[in-house]
Amino acid sequence: MDLFTGDDLAQLARHRQQPSVSVFTPLERGGPSKKANQIRLKDQLAEAARRLADEGVRPADAEALMGPGRRLLEDMHFLKHDSDGLAMFAAPGLFRHYSLPAAFEPLVVVSDRFHVKPLIPMLSEDGRFYVLALSQNHVHLLQCSRYHSRVLELKGTPGSLAEALRFDEPQHQRSAHSGGPTGSGRGGMVFHTQADDSDKSVHKENVRQFLHQVENGVTRTLMGEKAPLVVAAVGSVRSIYGEVNTYPHLAEGQVDGNPDRARDGELREAGWALVEPLFTKARRDAIGLFERFAGTEKAAGKLHEVLRAAAAGRVLVLLAARSRQVWGTWDAERGRAQVHDQEESGDEDLLNRATVEALLHGAAVFALEPDQMPDGRAVAAVFRY
Repeated sequence: MDLFTGDDLAQLARHRQQPSVSVFTPLERGGPSKKANQIRLKDQLAEAARRLADEGVRPADAEALMGPGRRLLEDMHFLKHDSDGLAMFAAPGLFRHYSLPAAFEPLVVVSDRFHVKPLIPMLSEDGRFYVLALSQNHVHLLQCSRYHSRVLELKGTPGSLAEALRFDEPQHQRSAHSGGPTGSGRGGMVFHTQADDSDKSVHKENVRQFLHQVENGVTRTLMGEKAPLVVAAVGSVRSIYGEVNTYPHLAEGQVDGNPDRARDGELREAGWALVEPLFTKARRDAIGLFERFAGTEKAAGKLHEVLRAAAAGRVLVLLAARSRQVWGTWDAERGRAQVHDQEESGDEDLLNRATVEALLHGAAVFALEPDQMPDGRAVAAVFRY
């Protein structure tokens, strides 16, 4: 799986089962990195097996859990994949993996819930955006992070205006030779013939119908996404696409010029210049809101207070340190956290627990680098009431 959505995150966050294994592995890009990726993944799977044994899981049950992950070791395509990180989740009867444009820190967690905090930036702060490179001759959709991009397949979508017109090729050919009326395109779409292409209004309608099909494919592919979509196109094409677009997170502005002449890296950089202010503003606003209410009953920076509020659905905004874990146990009935200096059997990352509880109750959640956290805190929250 390559496309990670808000629905995926919600499903992982809701999951409760013992044992639940979460594995995060950094990857190197390109074919020559296959061996290095294989070694990293093998080491992480061995660590997961050790953790399961420590929790008293029988070897046969542990193998059933991690067997699908072991099979990835032999997947040549996967190990050469242009990804920066692998997130893997396994529980009895469930296995999911996502190769993503995110450089994860190596981490294995065995608990009664999945560890989702490293995935938060994929759907918020500076994790992901999309660039639709669009011309009459070529269409492709890029999934981007700040430093990397990959092409996503638009299934069932014409890759060019000419391809869209070929949907009605038999009638198109007859009309082109006879000068007869235009035909009906496949799926109820109507495409005019090249015999009418001299008429600018007819050509524009052809382009509109082509872009409408592209829009359907993009919206279907990004269903459930909240990441911004940047369109790279010449002005006339961008204008028509804006008219037919239904994706609710189309970014303002565009990457000008013919994208057929640009490399993917250039498109990503140009797209990032447009969306970066959106990501940084959301982060600044969240930090600013906490600083505004810090010291009042509307905010808290102590873990046990945040955990209680998150479980009760009171958290409006949560800030958590991305690459930090606070190991311990949580007594929900008493509202008390027992924190340990090092991970012990039965522990969970209490920052992850706060993150999950906040997500499930509709809070805005940001996983920040430690130096971005207010006053160097591990967690901070603003309350609804």
